[in-house]
Amino acid sequence: MADIEFKANGYLEKTYLDREGGKHITFEFSNKDALEIAKLELMGRDLNTHSPILLKVTVKVTLIEDLENAKSGNGSKVIR
Repeated sequence: MADIEFKANGYLEKTYLDREGGKHITFEFSNKDALEIAKLELMGRDLNTHSPILLKVTVKVTLIEDLENAKSGNGSKVIR
């Protein structure tokens, strides 16, 4: 199977550990990236059993104060 790549500009909103020691990370993305977010949500579940699928996540940090398509306050998604 070919690798599928997800690209969106966003901000790290918060992180926390749950009781079992799992790390939860919340990112904030703009509405312009809604289609890419929907693709990510589909990639994260097996379509037959609806079980979670392990995603390989790579984060690129850009030191720019205000990215054009990722404004603060436009919505967020939890990626586990």
